[in-house]
Amino acid sequence: MKTRTLFAALFALSAALGFATPAAADDDDSTSVDFKGFFSVIAGRVLSSPKTTPDDFNPAVNCPCYLADWANGGVYGSDWSAKPESHVGIQADVKFNDKLSFTAQVTDHVANPGPKLEWAYVTYEFAPDWELQVGRKRIPLYYYSDFQDVGVAYPWVTPPPELYGWEVTDYNGASLRYRGKFGSYRATASVFAGQENVYNDRYYLTSTPDPTNAGWHDIIGGDIEISKDWLTMRAVYVQANAFSIDTVDQSQNDAKVKTYGIAINADFDDWFFLSEFTEDDRTYSTNYTVKAPAYSVGAGYRYGQWTPFLNWGWYRESTDDLVQYPNPARYSRASLTLRYDWNPTTDIKLQYDIYHEAAITDLTGNSRIFRISFDKTF
Repeated sequence: MKTRTLFAALFALSAALGFATPAAADDDDSTSVDFKGFFSVIAGRVLSSPKTTPDDFNPAVNCPCYLADWANGGVYGSDWSAKPESHVGIQADVKFNDKLSFTAQVTDHVANPGPKLEWAYVTYEFAPDWELQVGRKRIPLYYYSDFQDVGVAYPWVTPPPELYGWEVTDYNGASLRYRGKFGSYRATASVFAGQENVYNDRYYLTSTPDPTNAGWHDIIGGDIEISKDWLTMRAVYVQANAFSIDTVDQSQNDAKVKTYGIAINADFDDWFFLSEFTEDDRTYSTNYTVKAPAYSVGAGYRYGQWTPFLNWGWYRESTDDLVQYPNPARYSRASLTLRYDWNPTTDIKLQYDIYHEAAITDLTGNSRIFRISFDKTF
């Protein structure tokens, strides 16, 4: 089924169901299968930009342009388009008994068409509060990693691209997870390991017009999240051996990656505040390093079914070798989002972005962007 046809069918199904909230799942210990899904139809355009030439790194990308989805190569232009960020996902949860289950999730992004297996893992709860998961999962690099495609789960049209979107987002391996309570504090923690290969990686859209294969091997990491009442805090560390291969000239880049992250969120019912900081450090085999800190901070106010949200994002690369890495990316973005909750499973969002790029970056140029999204879970 073509992606456009699939989106049309899902939209019609939602309308036919009257945007109803899904029924609760059966809670017994017998084998059961539960299907659920989500989709976001997102349209937008670049309102203004001084750059009207093709992208300097990839002539196939025409400007004015704005790179909204790094992982899937979603780029907006001066004409209205729903291609760069619209996506759909279907998830199946199979419960064999009260200790053993299986989860699979398939997504399809219009900018990177074709079904993609995001999750396919077995969970075994071998002790109270402890579980082992083996298979394919999302790398928990960020606060919203596990549900970054579920539009109703956050206030933006999509999560801040300053943080969300590297060349690798999933891994094949295993994780050991803990969920429990310490007095009035709730805690979730995990350690994980694995690897991932990506063929014709869309992340390199602005680096080269040639197809590029990439991967992270020897992934090792851990994350912990602690929450109490209005406060949620999370920390993560991931390291890996990364590589990319230009399939035309066969040039290869190898690097050791270390990534750190912290998120601190506060929710006071009407008012809420979101913040997240990460730093991606890479040491390349040709003896140079690139450090890339990024952060996102925002505040919103819930007024009935309406939620205005103001956010600031910032990304700044630095290197010790401007000869081998002559154009470190440095940019910032301010955004204002207005969200309307149709019901608990459906929302509509309007978002206006002001993107500013440092002269040394010379990527897509400064721009102003407007987007509208329709998000639904079912």
